[in-house]
Amino acid sequence: MLYRPVGQREYELIAGSEFRRFPPRLPEQPFFYPVTNAEYATQIARDWNTKDEASGRIGYVLRFRISSEFLRRYPVRTVGTVVHQEYWIPAADLEAFNDYIDGQIETTACFRAAMKTAYRLSDDVEHIGRVQSATTTTEEFGIEPTHGLFGSPDWWNRIASRELPLQTANGVITQVYMGSMGDWPEFAMRSDSGEELRWTREVNSKEQDALYRVGRRVEVDYVIQRHRPKSWDRGAETKCVIEIRVNDDEP
Repeated sequence: MLYRPVGQREYELIAGSEFRRFPPRLPEQPFFYPVTNAEYATQIARDWNTKDEASGRIGYVLRFRISSEFLRRYPVRTVGTVVHQEYWIPAADLEAFNDYIDGQIETTACFRAAMKTAYRLSDDVEHIGRVQSATTTTEEFGIEPTHGLFGSPDWWNRIASRELPLQTANGVITQVYMGSMGDWPEFAMRSDSGEELRWTREVNSKEQDALYRVGRRVEVDYVIQRHRPKSWDRGAETKCVIEIRVNDDEP
């Protein structure tokens, strides 16, 4: 059994292979470094990846099996204490290494940079009440109740059961500004996948607005719903924000 600590981008590439292969090394990466134990992998994922911007400030610990016959070609390297043991696999050998992986690569842990909650929908009773009222008293406003009435216990249960999938946008805040007619607080972010996204600068209290600063990591949990069929956009999809978290250790 071997382990591999990775950041967000490498994790997405591994997921793209259905968790069966590690992606090719970059030109400046001559070796691939799997480690021999969970403790060492956890140290790197928790203490290094979560501080590394290129890793998305997220660290995953992966576990996988590989043919011992293949591994005999490479010596175990100790780079610190007895815990810090790893293999140095030349980048040119990584494809062959992948061919000897037995089964799928498992995710055993995930670590994220410390985040503070800027907004939580479940605490925003006034907003939930307004949307529920608009949905139940008009045909032009509110959210189409395809998964129960917005903000109701039934609606939350469908999110918890994944019938209404919870999605997360991870990235960096690139702009904090007033939108619309200069009277609507918004922020822009560049996601880890390169998308430019814009959101309302939601808060549960005025003090939380100070969390939104350019350069900070941000995570937005949301579900996709639709407006009412007779609304101005004829029932177009809309992203309903569930929670927003910001890393306040950054600028």
